[in-house]
Amino acid sequence: MAKFEAERDELIKVHEEKKMRLKKEYMEKELDAALTSLMEKHKLRPPARKGASAATLGPQVVDVAKTWCPCGGSARDTET
Repeated sequence: MAKFEAERDELIKVHEEKKMRLKKEYMEKELDAALTSLMEKHKLRPPARKGASAATLGPQVVDVAKTWCPCGGSARDTET
């Protein structure tokens, strides 16, 4: 009976580890999607000039990796 319980406990442990890993991967993908959506929503555009249209000006490209950091600061704050 002790051998059964040990094997059962090992299976449960492996299952819980796998579940946590998959949950973390899902949450990271969900965060990436939310950040992408937020960046799309708040695209920065240069000030409009007389005679220029939004199509000719285009959106300002923002590098998310350089402006956002999960620690709450900017990526520049964490670089050494």
